[in-house]
Amino acid sequence: MLSLKDISYKTRTGLLILDNINLEIKKGEFVVITGKSGSGKSTLGSVINGLISHYYDGVLTGEAYLNGKDIRTMELSQIGKKVGTVFQDPRSQFFMLDPFNEVAFGLCNMRLNKDEIKQRVTNSLRIFGIENLKEKSIFKLSSGEKQKVAIASCYAMDPDVYLFDEPTANLDIQSIFDLKDILRELKNNGKTIIVLEHRLFYLTELLDRIIVLNDGKIEGEYSSQSLIDIQRKHRDIRRLYLNDLKVVNHNEQKIMKTPILEVKNLSYFHSKKENTGILKDISITAFGNEIIGIIGENGVGKTTFAGICAGLLKETSGTVFIQGKKYVYKKRLGKVYFVMQDSDFQLFAESVNKELSIGKSGAMLTDEEKAAILSRFEILDFKNRHPMTLSRGQKQRLTIATAVSSESNVIFFDEPTSGLDKNSMDLVSNSILEISDTNKTLFIISHDYEFLLSVCNRIVYFKDGSIQADFKLNNDTKKKLWELLSKGR
Repeated sequence: MLSLKDISYKTRTGLLILDNINLEIKKGEFVVITGKSGSGKSTLGSVINGLISHYYDGVLTGEAYLNGKDIRTMELSQIGKKVGTVFQDPRSQFFMLDPFNEVAFGLCNMRLNKDEIKQRVTNSLRIFGIENLKEKSIFKLSSGEKQKVAIASCYAMDPDVYLFDEPTANLDIQSIFDLKDILRELKNNGKTIIVLEHRLFYLTELLDRIIVLNDGKIEGEYSSQSLIDIQRKHRDIRRLYLNDLKVVNHNEQKIMKTPILEVKNLSYFHSKKENTGILKDISITAFGNEIIGIIGENGVGKTTFAGICAGLLKETSGTVFIQGKKYVYKKRLGKVYFVMQDSDFQLFAESVNKELSIGKSGAMLTDEEKAAILSRFEILDFKNRHPMTLSRGQKQRLTIATAVSSESNVIFFDEPTSGLDKNSMDLVSNSILEISDTNKTLFIISHDYEFLLSVCNRIVYFKDGSIQADFKLNNDTKKKLWELLSKGR
């Protein structure tokens, strides 16, 4: 189905991204391509779906064939009918204003008749459990809901080859297992599936091969029978199996007795007239040195809660106290730091190095202090580059680095390991532990079981806009955490 021979790619500035890639994928094969952030996975995906040949600047050498045809001589519309792509950032592939029309968009371009379009759209929305969102503004969807719409749009077009770029980056565990069921169905139907992914635990039963990339080269290739070798040979690869993970207990003796953040009877409504509540009567008390994991399905209000605490949204009712003092929402800006899930929304400077100075009201960091922080997150080599030229994982690490240098005593991290490899996840984990040792209170909004076990000492579970569970995290309660994340899957 796919043949890549001696593929190399350099950017317009001469940066080598892919280096002599040779790869063949058979029809009906399920191949996972993994590797640390910046290793070239997304670029390789762009060779497969024709974007490198037809859209990107730079120099592509070698040969690429799709079902025997030279990809470089095929029209993008031809490739699009054969290869359905779900991009890493779902926003980059949206054209319409609501999910129904977004899923229908590609089908209209295929010139299908109205009845078939309606049937395919309805079926795709149903399969991904988003029928109730079909007329909702696409701008008001959560990140996980947007991801589902992107996958449903691809599914509706029924291509021969499915290319998924980090499809679970914004999905909760239950949705990941739903996606796993869809992938199994696609495989059983003879589809060729290529998944560019860091999170591997849900793929072990489905894949035929894993390809490991490093610095633009194929570093390893493993069949489904030799998966045990991967963890031993490649330390930057995320865990293939999660059943033997342990809770990392820390800071239990250091948790302060005086609250840092108190939220009392907090509610938030889209519209008072419609009484459509997102958050309902939320109360929580958090202490210094605590690392609190906030979990729950996509769209239950986790990010909204963080935005309210950080002063980005105004609560409908309720109060927020920081170190015993009541703060109205605008006064909370700067007192509570919010690391957003989408790094692009909070990168403003013209270089990585200058990004660490954005928003600082107190003493500025010295060059040596900046170098130490960037080095800790392994992005020092990019200090003079524009932040928007970094890979997604590198951007993620940069936004977390800015939080490390912030003056706030309360920090919210929204899916901080989204799109990160094992090494980057460990860097984030270690930095979060270091921050918590400075008497700060940290909240981690995450669906990442492996990561939550590595940093959190407390879990708060959101459901239907309210707190349904609040418990200490230890080896006795980790099963409860998994059950809440996975709904018993």
